[in-house]
Amino acid sequence: MTDTTLESLIGPGAMHQYKMATEDEQYRIRAWAQQLPNLTDRAFRDLCIDVVTAGAISESQRLTAEEPYVKASACIFEAKRRHRAAGHVDSCEGDNLYQEGYNEAGRRFGLSVGEPRACTCGHGEG
Repeated sequence: MTDTTLESLIGPGAMHQYKMATEDEQYRIRAWAQQLPNLTDRAFRDLCIDVVTAGAISESQRLTAEEPYVKASACIFEAKRRHRAAGHVDSCEGDNLYQEGYNEAGRRFGLSVGEPRACTCGHGEG
């Protein structure tokens, strides 16, 4: 996979972080990124839960690995892409799949998370 193809999957922010990752992390990130476009929304949301959880663990242990941050940024990028593809506008403040996964990860850690944010662009209203 070329860097251009990878960036189209994970987005420019994650690509910047990817370049700071170790060779081993880069290998794992490339393999992981290939699955993103083929996941159902449910599977993608579940992946977001796992990514947020891994990032929280990495942060709590003060690990210096880039991989969790690249994956989180890539999930945010993919969630925004899916939100737009579902008909929402960029400025819509309703929860996307990443936010749903983030909130669920928080609940699993016993945190109080806010109510889901409703669509603000009118998509699906009728």
